[in-house]
Amino acid sequence: MDNLIRVYDNVIDSEYCKKLIDRFESNKQLHQSFDDRGMVFTQINIQKEGWYDDVNILSKVFQDNVDRYKKDCKIEKQQMPMNYILEPIRMKRYLPNNYDEFKNHVDVHSKINCTRFLSMFVYMAVAMVTCRTKTIKSFKIYYAELFTLCLISKIVMFL
Repeated sequence: MDNLIRVYDNVIDSEYCKKLIDRFESNKQLHQSFDDRGMVFTQINIQKEGWYDDVNILSKVFQDNVDRYKKDCKIEKQQMPMNYILEPIRMKRYLPNNYDEFKNHVDVHSKINCTRFLSMFVYMAVAMVTCRTKTIKSFKIYYAELFTLCLISKIVMFL
């Protein structure tokens, strides 16, 4: 069997990437902080919070890339469920601070959450750059004033 990990670049445009990151940063009252079993990050469950336009856009990105993934990996009908639903979309932020991290772990702990069969992450990153020197001052990785650029928009998928 072929390697079933795929990375697709530029799945959302840089303007929309920046809009999502700015929205995340400007809604601190919605931030949920996690520090559990080596997973340390801040998140917003955008579906629960009613960001329905963004949920619809990102759901389409995920669905389009599921189809692409199935084709690229030559997934046969019996290898994935015919009918499925996406979990609520959550946006997570990891800061470059030697504290935020996402250690190796398993997602399935009981019968209740054993329905996952395909994992998908859209990674977004911004850099803060000075207009004068164009030097990168810092990075924030997300799942964002000087001047911000959206540098990364890629989806990682695996069975």
